[in-house]
Amino acid sequence: MLSKNIINTILIICCPFIVLLALGTWQLFRLNWKNNIIAKMDMPVVKMKGGNIDDFAYRKIVVEGVLTSIDLYIFAGMNSYYILTPMLLSSGEYILINKGLINKKQMRVNIKPKKIIINGMLYCDSYKNKLIKNKAKDDVWPWLDAESISKDMGVSFNRCVVWAADKLDDNIAPATLSKPRNYHMQYMITWYSLALIWLIVCYVKNKSNFAVDPKHHKST
Repeated sequence: MLSKNIINTILIICCPFIVLLALGTWQLFRLNWKNNIIAKMDMPVVKMKGGNIDDFAYRKIVVEGVLTSIDLYIFAGMNSYYILTPMLLSSGEYILINKGLINKKQMRVNIKPKKIIINGMLYCDSYKNKLIKNKAKDDVWPWLDAESISKDMGVSFNRCVVWAADKLDDNIAPATLSKPRNYHMQYMITWYSLALIWLIVCYVKNKSNFAVDPKHHKST
């Protein structure tokens, strides 16, 4: 039967090891997720039709519909704003088109509704802050979240947003959706290495605790 001292030593060793191992495994899942996103962004352009729009997430797409005259503004930092316009698809669904970046002096750009074909990339991971409500002030939202914008305006928008690659207005510079930074391999190696180092250090410092006392060893 293990002594209380040995049990306590095992617990002290195992708890940090399990935490470090879990952190490394979590980074492994994050690595696969990021690699999947990057792979989708490198795939050929596809025309987005009906069905589940989420299936085209992070794909280069071509979308056709009626671009409305409504302008929505999302704060992008340093007196700049993303300007978004709802597009009515043939399915009867509205989706937000991120036309690009403008500065404060260029706000209130008016564009008449028109049927248009847009090249862009579909982004379906809107930022959500559960602690602070994404409430518009002076028609400007703090961050991009299609769901909260829908509730605020009383109009149902698809949660995905098309980042237009085309220049849709002379006063608007298209905002490129860049590939996500992927450092999860380094993070994973770091956590797994720390877990291994922890085991080695604990073994060196506590190996005497696990030594078998010859006096209590019974030979058969």
